[in-house]
Amino acid sequence: MQVEVVSEQEEENGLKFSVTFGEQACELSLSWADYNLWSPDGTLPPAIVADAVVRVMLEHGPQKIPIRLDASILRRLIDGGDQLVHQHLGGGNH
Repeated sequence: MQVEVVSEQEEENGLKFSVTFGEQACELSLSWADYNLWSPDGTLPPAIVADAVVRVMLEHGPQKIPIRLDASILRRLIDGGDQLVHQHLGGGNH
C-alpha cells in the first residue's frame, strides 16, 4: 500500500505528521524519544521514520488505524514493533 507523509510540523515534544495510506489518513505524533530510539545517530529524516512506523502498523497492527496515532503505541500493540521499524529503516525501503 502506498504511504505518503503529506506534512511535518515540529512541536515542543516531537513532531506531528499528516500521513495518507490508501484511502485513509491519520495524524501521527512522533516524540523526540521515539525518533532517537529509531534513529539513534539522528541522520534519518523524521518523515522516513514516520513512514516506517505507519508501514509497520499497516502490516502488523490492528485492522483499523486510528485517525490520531502516537508512534509509541506501536510497541504496545505489536510484539517486536521497535525491531520491525528498525528493519524497515535499514532495509532500503525508503
